[in-house]
Parts: sequence; C-alpha cells; structure tokens
Amino acid sequence: MTFEFKPERIPKIFDQRIANEVYDLFPEFPENLRNFFAATASCSPFLFSQIQNERDWLVDVIKEKEFDLLSLLHPLKSEAYDALYFKLRLAKRRAALWIAICDLADIWSLETVTQKLSEFADKAVNLAWCAAFNIELRKGKFPKKYDANPDNVGFFILAMGKLGAYELNYSS
Repeated sequence: MTFEFKPERIPKIFDQRIANEVYDLFPEFPENLRNFFAATASCSPFLFSQIQNERDWLVDVIKEKEFDLLSLLHPLKSEAYDALYFKLRLAKRRAALWIAICDLADIWSLETVTQKLSEFADKAVNLAWCAAFNIELRKGKFPKKYDANPDNVGFFILAMGKLGAYELNYSS
C-alpha cells in the first residue's frame, strides 16, 4: 500500500518540544508527512518512543510501494526458538506502530485496522506455537509420527481479544 494520507488528519500538537524533535528526524520526507509524524508523536509517549526507535525502518517502509504487514513475520518462520522471542517482540512493535499510523492517518478503516491486528496476532501466535512444538518434539514429548508438523498434533489455541475477535487494542 502506498502511504498517502489526508493532510487534515494531522493531529493538533500537544508537546511542541517532541514535535520539533520528531520533525527533525525525517528530513527526507515532505513537510506534510514530517508534520504528521511530529504531531502524532507529540500526543502519545508510546508512539513517540516507537517513532524514535524505528526511524530508519519507517523511512524504508514509507518508501515501499506495497508494504505487507505480515511480511514482518515471514523471515521468522525459520528462526531458532531462542531468538524467536526477541524477533517476535520487534515485529510486534513495528506492527503496532504501522497499524497506529495507518489508523491515525485515516489510511485504513476501523474494520481494516482490527483485521490487521487479528491477522498479525494469529500469525505471531502460530509462529510461537510451531517453535515451541518443535522444541518439545526434539525432547521426545510428542511421538515422532508428527514429524515436525504441529498441524497434525490436535492442539488448538483458545484466545480472546484481537486473536480472531477483531478487537481494537494496540498494546496486547
């Protein structure tokens, strides 16, 4: 998707110091986009910290013509169990930031926002389950007949909230 937003969606600046700091983080962006990020960060300590932490990633994603949110999870399929936790946290942080930005910029409808949250949560939980299953399979906790295929085990995951319920909640 191309990042195009309505300039009238720029929030009112709450903290001018933060707005100035974030505005200066993005010299390569057009002024209206710099103003959007600056004003958004000035209204939310969480988004301010995420925009600061993910500045380079945001620049790359904004330049992409067709960024797919689930692409944050694709490289993690082959990740070792020990590294997966940290990489899932990074992917979750980036997903939360991107979804919030697309929501605030009115690029996505409420239905799309909640759909993206649920889809991302579903894929992330599935990655974690597969990694945990394979560890337990190697320990002999599952019969070898499952041959590293967690879909054949008969387990299922019950969840509430955004996992399938399309609930709007960025923080969980």
